[in-house]
Amino acid sequence: MDLAILGVGGLIGFLSAVGKDFILENNKKKTKIKNFKRQKLEEIFILMGEVSQETIKPLKYKNSLDGVGAKLGMNIKFYFPELNDDYHNFLQVFQETSQKTMTLDESKTLTREEITTFIEAHHVFINRIVEESKKYV
Repeated sequence: MDLAILGVGGLIGFLSAVGKDFILENNKKKTKIKNFKRQKLEEIFILMGEVSQETIKPLKYKNSLDGVGAKLGMNIKFYFPELNDDYHNFLQVFQETSQKTMTLDESKTLTREEITTFIEAHHVFINRIVEESKKYV
């Protein structure tokens, strides 16, 4: 009888250890994913800042955005597909604004309405990024 109790106790101890290890590994994995997603959202936020600064400048004063759009689109498409629709809405306004700035020179600037439209689209998308980031706090 004592041997049976010892065997049951050993089995319970073994199962408890396996269960504890499983729970710890699962928590580590969740924390890693959370940190990774947060890092990618921070990267998206920074890239959006670069896009915002360069978009409304006349062509003569623009710095290159080479690779910024690709990184932005890739991060959203791969890691945050729920932001895709909002990103495409922003992208549409971005492209319209960028096309207008192609013809600007030192004497011409975007109208107040065009700048306001771009800034509003930018803020809407930034707010969506902030909402998404709350999931990973």
